[in-house]
Order: sequence, then structure tokens, then C-alpha cells
Amino acid sequence: GALRERRARGGRTAYVEGNRDFAIGRGATAGLFDQVSRGSLVERFGDAVFHFSHGDLVNTADRQYRAWRSFSKRLLAPVALRVLPESASLAIAARLESGMRGTNRRHKSSFPEEACRTFARARIAAGADVVVVGHFHREVVLPVVADGGRSGTFVSLPFWHEEPRP
Repeated sequence: GALRERRARGGRTAYVEGNRDFAIGRGATAGLFDQVSRGSLVERFGDAVFHFSHGDLVNTADRQYRAWRSFSKRLLAPVALRVLPESASLAIAARLESGMRGTNRRHKSSFPEEACRTFARARIAAGADVVVVGHFHREVVLPVVADGGRSGTFVSLPFWHEEPRP
């Protein structure tokens, strides 16, 4: 309701899909967003350029997750969303999510700071001042200097419902 109201007042809304998001902008979410991105969005706020990305592809060393994401985003979800009733798709997603919770502990147990710095350096070199991701669900702010000396900031957002803000 708040998004519809904002758009009705002329506000712009944008959405970057996460690893658990499928078909955003269609069905119940149709018309909520001016822009939906599966990758990233670059927005200017005042003098600063922000690069927003979900961040689930930042850690290139996490091959198990990247393989799962490729399968789920490119094959499983599109087919399931087309042929199964919504209740069945949601039930399958819940089972898969629950089953995967205990996997890949090596990459889930620590924050991949160097991978985040590498990701941020490339975006800062391309003109971003602030690089924002959410995938890691851990609040981290890192100063980053890109090749050529351009500096910026990398921000990993906290898990919104465990670390609420005033």
C-alpha cells in the first residue's frame, strides 16, 4: 500500500532482486516499481553516485552458491512460476530454503571482506561513490580506494528485521 501511495504521489520506486526474489514486478507486485533490476541499479542522490546490488554474486569463491543461484534463477523458478500454482511454488521454495540452510557453512560463517573490497573497487573506479549490498545481512562499512586513487565507501546492510533502525 505504501509503495502504491508513493507512486500515486509521483514518487519513483526501484527494486533490486535478491536471491530469494522471483518475478518481482509481476503478479501481486505489478505496478509497484518504476524499475526492477536483476543485477544492480546506479542512482545519483545529490552529489553522490550510489551503486545498489543485492550482493549475492560478490563472493566469487562461493562456487556452490553461484551454481545454485544460476540453476534457481535461470531454470527452476521460471518453469515453476509458469506451471505450478502459487501455493505449490511457495511450498517448494520453503522446503529448498530450509534444506539449504545448513549447507555451505564455510562461506556463510565469515564475512568475505576482500571479495567485497574487490567488488567495490571496480564499481568505484567506474564512478560510484558508495556501493551498497544486502546479501550478507551484516552491517559493515569499509573505506575503499580504487585503482587510480579514487576513493569511496562499501556498505553491507544489516538484516533489517533483526537490527531495526529508528
